[in-house]
Amino acid sequence: MCRNDWIKGEKNMMEKILLGSSYLAQAIVMATIAFAVISTIYYLRYNKKIICQPGWIIKYIFLFYIATVGMVTRVLDITSWSYGGFTAWNIVPFVNESWKLMLLNTLMFLPMGLFVPIFIKKIKWNYGKAIIAGALISLMIEFVQVVFAGRIGDIDDIIFNTLGFLIGYILENLLQKILLKKQLGFGTEALVLVMINGFLSIPFYEKTVSIGDMILDSLNLNSWSGNSGYILSYNGIHYTMIPCIILAVISWAIAHRHPKDYGAKTAKIISIFMIVCFIGNFIQILSQDSIIPMLAASIVCAVISRKTIRY
Repeated sequence: MCRNDWIKGEKNMMEKILLGSSYLAQAIVMATIAFAVISTIYYLRYNKKIICQPGWIIKYIFLFYIATVGMVTRVLDITSWSYGGFTAWNIVPFVNESWKLMLLNTLMFLPMGLFVPIFIKKIKWNYGKAIIAGALISLMIEFVQVVFAGRIGDIDDIIFNTLGFLIGYILENLLQKILLKKQLGFGTEALVLVMINGFLSIPFYEKTVSIGDMILDSLNLNSWSGNSGYILSYNGIHYTMIPCIILAVISWAIAHRHPKDYGAKTAKIISIFMIVCFIGNFIQILSQDSIIPMLAASIVCAVISRKTIRY
């Protein structure tokens, strides 16, 4: 591959990542609003706070996942809606279908198969019902795409979405058996929260840009105090680190309060590591990229983590 082709491929990949981060940003906003509304209704009706009960982070992740699928499929992207009729369907399977699209359609619905049986417990789930549920949900999405998003409904999408749902349902069954004897609770959710924090904060593009940076940029917010709306100008305070430090502290506090829950100790160690690294990174910026703060941060992290493991 010549250098020009490599540069072009990297540019296309970056464009896809930026588009994906835009979807993530909008999904986070929608999921947060939906979670706030549902929590308020739940509190007014039952006088209980969802956030004070185990499972609240899973509920939020499910809402975020639904919003993300809605944005990717344009079902929730109302600004792009236009009436397209009812007849734009491809009902012949496996025609000009790429393996990448098959894989993506399967992976997109895999979490659906994990979440739906968890939240809809009135149904006695089995493989047949999982297949029917996956097909119906996929058909509903395809219908909205055809009628309102001006896209062509494809039987292949329904087939591989259903396959993804079924795989997710199988994984959900396996997880239930594995975690059946584990003490799940807030400490477990702290581990999930710290993993999400890592997803948002760990740099991946040229080892400098994180998903959190791109989400802020998609919301027309600066990720650095010294730049002018451009995420690659690394000047001043790195705004992305602020919510990440807060999330890491919250994760540590939850895990510390519920130490017997499955995953709590791991959550504490990772949270401490993140907090120390974020602070060390911030000091490193102020000290003009000296490596000493990061070394000191690593030593502090190692000492604290050792004490955490011991106790």
